[in-house]
Amino acid sequence: MLALYKTLVPSRLEYCVSAWSPHYRKDKDLLENVQRLFTKMIQSFQEMRYEERIRKLGLLSHLLEERRDAERI
Repeated sequence: MLALYKTLVPSRLEYCVSAWSPHYRKDKDLLENVQRLFTKMIQSFQEMRYEERIRKLGLLSHLLEERRDAERI
């Protein structure tokens, strides 16, 4: 399920320019909620805090913002 998420979801979100580079914090939070909800659907991770779930799954926090910053380097 994680491989499917990593393959399909970020690419769909990045397709839209306004989603790739949102200007407002509320828009960034809406995008982050996609990842937050996905990680909460995994049975063994439901009781963990969000930061711990993404660390154990090897995902980035602030999904698009961190990926965009990593590509600039």
